[in-house]
Amino acid sequence: MISANLYFEYALDLENVVTSLQALPSPVKPVYFSENDERPEAPVFVRRASRKGITFVKINLLADEPSFNEYQKDHPSGVVLYSENNTIIDVSIGDGCGAVAIYLENQQDRRYVTDFFTCLNMHKPLFGYACEESEYDHRHRHCMTLGKHRIESWIGRSLQKYVTGVYWYTLLSTDVVEKHGVVLSDLSAEAIAVLTLGDGSLHLLRFYNEAADWRQHAERLDALCEKTEGIFSRRSVETAVSDVTNFIEYCDVIDAWP
Repeated sequence: MISANLYFEYALDLENVVTSLQALPSPVKPVYFSENDERPEAPVFVRRASRKGITFVKINLLADEPSFNEYQKDHPSGVVLYSENNTIIDVSIGDGCGAVAIYLENQQDRRYVTDFFTCLNMHKPLFGYACEESEYDHRHRHCMTLGKHRIESWIGRSLQKYVTGVYWYTLLSTDVVEKHGVVLSDLSAEAIAVLTLGDGSLHLLRFYNEAADWRQHAERLDALCEKTEGIFSRRSVETAVSDVTNFIEYCDVIDAWP
């Protein structure tokens, strides 16, 4: 599965975000909301009686504003939406920050990644990326065996400290580039495509053609992260933990790369 994610410096206005998401192509455009934060196997129907007999009516429609408004009241931190083909979109409203993620399971839906970034560019995201889950794990999940114990940790995910990495698609705002001292031209030189969005302050870089090809490019992107100022590099973590001998030492090192 591919996930595409956008992060914002401020709490999101849900109504405006949902309106922007309606610009997505039909297969991935949100139509329903999920009452229990999980996607049902199929659209939900209810039986309703009328003079014409029993009919089945779709519920949890975004177009049903009273129902969606009630749902929002019960989910103040965010909502889960899904399309007719069951593509999930997770909107985290945030308290001082926000995030939106879309999960693309169908191979044919992967072509809509750029539409996702484009439809939300007016909300001024700080940073974003799209990649297969396995690529994200490679960049941010660290595993190590100490004695008989295998330890797993998440690393390098704090946008407050650095740009978290480069991926299949990487969206960089001028603000995040300046904050962490990243030289955008160094990254653009390694990308196969660069698209400027909105008012020119957002830069969408693609580093290889297909998401599934990430392993062929992992060494190149790892080296790019390592040599580029302001970007998290897992190689730095691997070097730092190479000599640890116990769990406490390991945690002390790992904590330096939140």
